[in-house]
Amino acid sequence: MTNLKQKSDSELAEWVAGWKPGTKDHILGMTELNRRMNKGNTLRGWIAIAVSVLALVVSIVAFFYKSAS
Repeated sequence: MTNLKQKSDSELAEWVAGWKPGTKDHILGMTELNRRMNKGNTLRGWIAIAVSVLALVVSIVAFFYKSAS
């Protein structure tokens, strides 16, 4: 099997075009293309989660600091 992650975007698109839609190889290629297109969304999602967790921790620390005073 070909390692799709090592192919460039144009090589991958050309590789996918060589397979009949619905075949295993075509679906694998399309899945890899979709993964690449959504990479930015995934990164932004993880950044949003990290910022949210940081805000929650700061809020909890501020609450206990204020309660102790």
